[in-house]
Amino acid sequence: MWWVKGVLALSLLQSVYEFAGYLDALSLVSEQKRGAIREVCLDVHERCLKGIDDADAGLRVFYDFPKYPWT
Repeated sequence: MWWVKGVLALSLLQSVYEFAGYLDALSLVSEQKRGAIREVCLDVHERCLKGIDDADAGLRVFYDFPKYPWT
């Protein structure tokens, strides 16, 4: 059995997800590539959720990745 540190793992995914949009806005990657990066982030998010302890704050903060209740 392995456990993931939820806040660390999911905040990294959030950063990559948003950075893909930044690169697209600067025309450094195509919209298609941005979408592919974001799809990978969503897939990894789903996998991470299975390895995060139920008491980890990451589950509450990043559960609705990439949308959050405060945005």
